[in-house]
Amino acid sequence: MKELISSNSVDVKSLNLIQIILRSKFSDNINQEINSIFKIDLPKENLKINIRENIICSKSSFDQWNIIDLLGMSKNIDTNIDKLNRNKEVLVTNFSEGQSYFEISGENKVKILNKITHFDFRKKMFPNFTSAQTLIARVDCSIYNLENKFLITCNRSFGNYIEERLIDAVKY
Repeated sequence: MKELISSNSVDVKSLNLIQIILRSKFSDNINQEINSIFKIDLPKENLKINIRENIICSKSSFDQWNIIDLLGMSKNIDTNIDKLNRNKEVLVTNFSEGQSYFEISGENKVKILNKITHFDFRKKMFPNFTSAQTLIARVDCSIYNLENKFLITCNRSFGNYIEERLIDAVKY
């Protein structure tokens, strides 16, 4: 974790997280397998997030889930991916190295993000424990509403650009 800026009642941090993408049709067997490894259930509703300890799991489409370790400390991630991929109905990919991760928290987090996106942060449109895909500073990003903070992920090739835009939004 690297603190990028803390000002104007907003904290912005760059994080090193572990993220895997799971592609499959939902089944009780697959859910049990995920639960045995990550101790979390797969959400059944699109864009919903389940959180358990430091693991979040979001459903991003009818057959795709993101599992993110908020501490970036999942042990044996490659072994677990191999174990899950033995099931022919599942495709699991380690997405960590290709993504940049940012945490935005504080009283003015929405005000700051509104400077660089047109996304609707109102509770009725983006309730707690949901996720969305949107443009932030013209870059395709995923955003996770974790109640008192937002987690933003983007392709690593845009990581430095997003970092600069977030810092500028806090400063000005």
